[in-house]
Amino acid sequence: MKKLAFCLIIIASGIIQITILNYFRLFTVKVDLLLICAVIAALSFPLKWSLFFCLFSGVFKDVFSANDFGVNAVLFCLWGFLIAKLMRKIAIDNNLMRLLLVGVITLLHNLLMGLIFVYCGVAIPFGVLLRVLIFAPLLTSIFFTPLFKLTKNTCRNPYE
Repeated sequence: MKKLAFCLIIIASGIIQITILNYFRLFTVKVDLLLICAVIAALSFPLKWSLFFCLFSGVFKDVFSANDFGVNAVLFCLWGFLIAKLMRKIAIDNNLMRLLLVGVITLLHNLLMGLIFVYCGVAIPFGVLLRVLIFAPLLTSIFFTPLFKLTKNTCRNPYE
């Protein structure tokens, strides 16, 4: 039941991200709710289920984005796997550590997406890339805590 509820949260977050959040941008940068869902899945579920939810979030984002299909799905699964490995070494149990983790993951995700675009021949102005690298981690980290608290009851035990 908790897994189905989290799937519904991912779907709702994706719909909100592609509709409502287009009107709430800061310097043309918006919150990445699906990346937040992938991080929450990696923090809250066992590895098998977290990779499933990361893949689901990434495919959902790929379907509604102009990027090459599968890039977000692969990167979201990579982030989920790396977070699971990091949790074995470091305790990520307070809000400050989670916010820092989300900020770093968002920064790395946007940096890799920028590098993938440049590799594919898409010209990205340096100012646009810099703006995304600065404001996306800040916005995503701000919206992480409310979404994490919303999902806390949904996915309480990571080894269930």
